[in-house]
Amino acid sequence: MTFSLLLFACAAEAGDAQQFVTTTDPAIACHEEEVLLSIWHAQGLVSSVDYRDDTAMVVVSSRHWPKTRADVQMQIAFAAYCRVAVKYGRGKVEVTGYNGYPLYGTVVDGRWHKRLTGG
Repeated sequence: MTFSLLLFACAAEAGDAQQFVTTTDPAIACHEEEVLLSIWHAQGLVSSVDYRDDTAMVVVSSRHWPKTRADVQMQIAFAAYCRVAVKYGRGKVEVTGYNGYPLYGTVVDGRWHKRLTGG
């Protein structure tokens, strides 16, 4: 899965050489990732995703998560991270069971850390 940070460079009129860069709306840049999270929510694996500033908390089913393939677990974590990365450029995602326990893994500044295996 690739995440692209969409940047639009806008140059002013020919007489003004000043340029500026703005990021696109996370809902647009992360559309595919939002669809993925919706699918896993409908399947009962993802319970909720809560965004607060540059941090997201993904609550997953403690019954289904340990049985889920490692690549899918990472895909879900990065899907939630997309919105944080587009808006803030960096941040953190925590993947937990209900009530914040257990902590299954984190994405910190674009790096996945699986708590149970250290991967």
